Amino acid sequence: TPSFRAYSESIYVYSRLTKYKVGTLDNPSKGEVEGDAAESWEISPDGTQVTFKIRPNHKFDSRSPTNGRPMDSEDVKWSWQRFISLAPAGADVAHSRNPASPVEELLTPDKRTVVMKLAFPMSSILQMMAHNWYLSILPVEAEDKFDPRRDMRGSGPWYLSKYATSVGFEYRKNPDWYVPNRPFLEGI
Repeated sequence: TPSFRAYSESIYVYSRLTKYKVGTLDNPSKGEVEGDAAESWEISPDGTQVTFKIRPNHKFDSRSPTNGRPMDSEDVKWSWQRFISLAPAGADVAHSRNPASPVEELLTPDKRTVVMKLAFPMSSILQMMAHNWYLSILPVEAEDKFDPRRDMRGSGPWYLSKYATSVGFEYRKNPDWYVPNRPFLEGI
């Protein structure tokens, strides 16, 4: 969707490969990133490949159809293909859509590994993967098991518990989120 509102809501529910480090009043954020769905990554010496390792047991929503299953590289690959083919912002990232964009190919050699091949070194690729305008990782079940235009089944800190068109959104805390004791609230 090109909707700013949809991107703003998805940040509560869907993981990205990386996320921006949170700051505080005394120690403001400096734009640094840390792992989100990816627990770690390695950048090749020439800067043209980033290898991400997906967190083990990073679970999707416990409700059907994802049933709390762990995320794997196939979810990232499916989300990537959907993103570069449908999202207006896909042209900012996919070299196939824009020769000035960095990512040539995304490979998944095993269930926990995602390899991003770059057309050229790009120092901000990790920040790009953290931005909510770019790659949100949906489960492969979004293909045909639920309607992602009306419902969400993510792996982020919140679950969408209620959505009423033109009225509002309600979220519940994800009890299986990988950050201990977060989020603080039970719901929004």
